[in-house]
Amino acid sequence: MSVSLSGTVRAAPALAASLEAAIEATVTAQATLVAAVAQQTARAADLQGAVRVLQTAAAGMSAQLAAPGVSLVTASLAAAVQATATATASIEAAVLLAQTRTSDLSAAVRDGFGATVSLSGMLQAAQALNAALQAAVQAAQGLTAAMNAQISAPGGVIVTADLTAAVQAGHSALAAIDAGKHIVMVNVEADVLAGPAMAKRARSAGLVEQYEAYQPLPGQPINGALTLGENIADLAGVIMAFRAWQLSLDGAESPVIDGFTGAERFFIGYGLSWRSQSRDEHLLKALLSDPHSPPRYRIVGVLKNVPEFYETYDLSEGDGMFLPAPERVSIW
Repeated sequence: MSVSLSGTVRAAPALAASLEAAIEATVTAQATLVAAVAQQTARAADLQGAVRVLQTAAAGMSAQLAAPGVSLVTASLAAAVQATATATASIEAAVLLAQTRTSDLSAAVRDGFGATVSLSGMLQAAQALNAALQAAVQAAQGLTAAMNAQISAPGGVIVTADLTAAVQAGHSALAAIDAGKHIVMVNVEADVLAGPAMAKRARSAGLVEQYEAYQPLPGQPINGALTLGENIADLAGVIMAFRAWQLSLDGAESPVIDGFTGAERFFIGYGLSWRSQSRDEHLLKALLSDPHSPPRYRIVGVLKNVPEFYETYDLSEGDGMFLPAPERVSIW
């Protein structure tokens, strides 16, 4: 897997912290904008009140000018009326400007809420990724504890519950990575993504071909396209669980128990976790409709593509589960 689990575990909390800081800054900006809107609204109300007072005064002065017998200070009153009208127009213009500014600020507040929602979505994805990765490490630590305690089933094979949990955590982490990538990359230009997407599609095609070569029943192969998503998740889950187990050792050597190294017990335990029996009729129904491969091929089909499996058992050409390196598939 191209991404180091330990590096991703360390990076995920930092990503979440950065997103939290961005959300806090956006919320602070929102509060400032809301306060500015309130201030502009109050100012507009005050100005509109002043307009009404001046309009009343102008009307009173106009009435005095029109009253019988008024001959003194007519020019002064007329000038006052004109000044009042001018002041009224200026205030009305100021009210209009304040209302426009209020509208702009309200739009900015709405944009701020939108930015907060987007950042919150990214934060949730980062937190989900971090939680899934931590779960993978914790599950692998539980597996190591079981190994070191020499908990074993008859025949010298460890109980597989902890291993199953580690693989499942890896499976979940893969889903979290996909969710995070979808949120983070929604605004990336299509031509930027075209290269990686095409490369991934080509690697996926190889996995489809591998699984369609398996025939659980005579003349009835696995549907490689139908099962592709789960086959990818199985492959990534095993690789992630194995590397999480290695991290949990913290540099120490895993003990040999009942003649098996820790890595050997890991893969034996994984194989045992898929033990099952079914009638041919049930198997045929699953091959036609189930997006999961039959249990046997969730072992064979996966481990043939896991580099650590080859290293553990020193596989070479001619061994039953050997695939030439160019034919092995690595999606992540």
